[in-house]
Amino acid sequence: SDKQDDNAAARTFSPDTLAWLVSPEHYIDENNGVIVYVFVFGELIDAYQSQTIPLAERVHMVLRAYFLDIWETYLDTANYPKSKYFLSRDCVDILRILIRGFFQIIFIHRDHLPERYAVFFHLIGTSFCEHVFGFSRGGDPDFTMYSWYNLLPKIKLMLCNAILTLDQEKDGKARASGYNHSYLDRHGIDITALSAFPSDTEIDEESKHAYDDAVSLFSLLGL
Repeated sequence: SDKQDDNAAARTFSPDTLAWLVSPEHYIDENNGVIVYVFVFGELIDAYQSQTIPLAERVHMVLRAYFLDIWETYLDTANYPKSKYFLSRDCVDILRILIRGFFQIIFIHRDHLPERYAVFFHLIGTSFCEHVFGFSRGGDPDFTMYSWYNLLPKIKLMLCNAILTLDQEKDGKARASGYNHSYLDRHGIDITALSAFPSDTEIDEESKHAYDDAVSLFSLLGL
């Protein structure tokens, strides 16, 4: 069966989780690493998933992941084994793809398209494919190409229904519920803000501030 649990991932990096970790009644020094981890990489995901944050602010959020390089450099300098004290190689590769991909998308939209178009980061990815796959698995857990074509009319109806009912609130506390899609949500989208691309100078400035943030966060860990 499909073991993916989008709700669990969303809860882990949610503002409520971070607020709980830093609250006076729950905070302990041993959780500093978890707090920084949830904040830094939760911000990276928010830079893609948010439908309202201005693009310049997203640049800062993404580049705060300088923390990753500082962490790795520290381990190399101190001769600590990265297999024990660092993220997995696959995880690091994914994070760096997200960071590079963010700026590639910005530069393509800003510099290489014939007209100025808003960039909708939350629509860039595999969410639609996963949605279709989830509906397909619901109709036939072990579907073949032939059975999928037979399911296609039903899948189309289910997608239409998902669009019509997208205003219904999702249960973020649901467990082991598989995919939980938000790409159809459109509340609060500011197309003007998502069309205001930062200049190279603005990106440089945000980069400096983000690096300072990353250094401060790493220092917070006492390293």
